[in-house]
Amino acid sequence: MKRLIILLGILVVLLGTGGWYWVHASTPPVYTPTGVGDMYLGLGDSLAAGWNAEPGKGYVERLSTHLQHVNPRLVVRNLAVPGETTASFSGQQLVVALRLIKAQQAAGKRVSPITLTIGGNDAKNAERRPDAERHQVIDRVNKNLNAALDQLLAATRGPSGERTADIVVMTYYNPWGGDPQNTKSPAYWAAELNKAISAAAKSHGVALADGFTPFEDGKAWTLTYITNGDVHANNAGHQILADQFWQALQYK
Repeated sequence: MKRLIILLGILVVLLGTGGWYWVHASTPPVYTPTGVGDMYLGLGDSLAAGWNAEPGKGYVERLSTHLQHVNPRLVVRNLAVPGETTASFSGQQLVVALRLIKAQQAAGKRVSPITLTIGGNDAKNAERRPDAERHQVIDRVNKNLNAALDQLLAATRGPSGERTADIVVMTYYNPWGGDPQNTKSPAYWAAELNKAISAAAKSHGVALADGFTPFEDGKAWTLTYITNGDVHANNAGHQILADQFWQALQYK
């Protein structure tokens, strides 16, 4: 009987420990800001590059103004490439970014924050394909973004494994409008893309900038060049995006 009680006690401890581990291992980390570092790194596609915005008025430059009020010595690097997809990003731009982060660490510098806008070109390039193929593209966006965040987080961890960089990704606005319940509508595919981006951000505990909501209810007509057939944000739109990034970072 005594042996049975001991065995039951051990079983309870093991189950309790296993249960604790399962709960904590399955719970995604919650974003907690580490603060502005020595370098701000902008990554992504043409939106991040400030395409069609006036010089110095893209969201990266506008966000830099906020950040440099916190750290006047902050260095800004924008590696964004117009036309970038999640696949080309992983094969080229990300490689350069990781090399830059490593060089900064070797110099005793901290890269934070890192902003990333990617996935829009994946969706755009697939817009004439059958629905099944478009869903596969969205799945690849999620997969590639997860892999990219894995690498960025690994590259920016401190000696004890702690996070040293704030990373924030952005959901996309939908300048066309439409019915998000209709698979033939741009609104449906914008929602699917943003779900994939949001899921990747949540699972990694990185910040998420809402680039979608401020452009809804017809506001995209005044915040982008869509009336001329160009989906890119104008100066006012980039200011909105910069504000959304700033809000997502939760800096004081």
